[in-house]
Amino acid sequence: GARIFSNQYRGMYVQGNGSSYDAYFGGIGGINTNGIVDRSASSRSLVVNLGQTAIQPGDLVAMVGVAPSPEGIESMLAVAKVDAENRNAVIGVAAESMSVATRILEDESEQIDFTPAIGASEPNGYLVIITDGLAPAVNLNSLAVATGWQIGDKVALSTSGELARSTGEIDGPAIGKVAGSFDEAAGTVPLFVDID
Repeated sequence: GARIFSNQYRGMYVQGNGSSYDAYFGGIGGINTNGIVDRSASSRSLVVNLGQTAIQPGDLVAMVGVAPSPEGIESMLAVAKVDAENRNAVIGVAAESMSVATRILEDESEQIDFTPAIGASEPNGYLVIITDGLAPAVNLNSLAVATGWQIGDKVALSTSGELARSTGEIDGPAIGKVAGSFDEAAGTVPLFVDID
């Protein structure tokens, strides 16, 4: 379809103007790259909240199955907020809520669009999760939990589904490593997500 070459700097630059996608690649082969894809250095997935409670950005989420995609093409992962019951299925950290809308194109065909939304993802709502890499703000149930944490400390889930520094005594899934100082005002800590 297109071959784009650059002697230096950007080979291709796309800037959206009020649209939900800066660029859309609809082929079955996906996107292949030999360079850095995203400076945030994280893997992200669009999922649906099939839990009973709202999921805030920064909440840990667990897999609860699969659900049909609103686009009708393939199934998508269903998640719920992590708790004591589903902690072994932890899969990532909520990054942002998404809204879904049907748009009518110029040729009068319909297209499903996902756009970032402010706030929590309510039950049956959509969200983007970080499954691997830097999560800049992970919610803590209690600031006391983060007392004494240092950059590089391993973090796991306790039996109650709360984050705890892994000392080898925690019988729960490893979540990753502390990536920075915890923010007392926000009640968050940056983590490099690397779930066992």
